[in-house]
Amino acid sequence: MSYRRELEKYRDLDEDEILGALTEEELRTLENELDELDPDSQPLGNKVEMEIVSMLEKNATLLKFGYHFTQQGPRLRASNAMMNNNDLVRKRRLADLTGPIIPKCRSGV
Repeated sequence: MSYRRELEKYRDLDEDEILGALTEEELRTLENELDELDPDSQPLGNKVEMEIVSMLEKNATLLKFGYHFTQQGPRLRASNAMMNNNDLVRKRRLADLTGPIIPKCRSGV
């Protein structure tokens, strides 16, 4: 894989050395650019958030999801999906079963 060879040259870069060489203005510019790239500063919108939640509800193996929803509805549904998935793991661990446990309430999702 050629991209791995390309990334190899950046392996030993020292972040402190690079940032220490920047001027105040360059640091401010870099910080502004990074703020623009931050996904939390650009909300996705209700339609996209509902689509994300729909996918989360169909996935019975995902235990954590690191997005902060802007709307209460998607936030609650995502939280419930993660809680249900963690409950499945807990039940599997307590019952000492092998294989997936798919409750009837989630099988039709």
